[in-house]
Amino acid sequence: DLGSGQICKPSTPNGIKLEKFVFDVFQFSRSFVVWECIRDDEFSPLKNADTAAKDTPTTSRQSVYRQHRRFLEAAGATVEGAENDAVEISPLVTFAGEGLEEYNDTMLKTPVTIGHCAAQNGHM
Repeated sequence: DLGSGQICKPSTPNGIKLEKFVFDVFQFSRSFVVWECIRDDEFSPLKNADTAAKDTPTTSRQSVYRQHRRFLEAAGATVEGAENDAVEISPLVTFAGEGLEEYNDTMLKTPVTIGHCAAQNGHM
């Protein structure tokens, strides 16, 4: 209630959900291209609060951790720790795993954070 400042719970739904999906715009397009990719490398849906079972901030964050772990392992590093432990690499250091050669034959223990300044100064 705007007058009293008290919370009012409506007895029936009183709002609408404004949501669009990528395929909803196809009809408005003159042409479009389909991009096929490895889902784990390019997509982690974020649609729900952490109270839900999937597509939450936590599951999206864990997807990024696993991707960054794959980047380091592809560069020759060994990462010790559970699969969903924090492994974060600044996008100023790498976008898609490139430029991580300095971590070849390096053992890293989670949590791992590689920032721009650390990489620039040769520290992890």
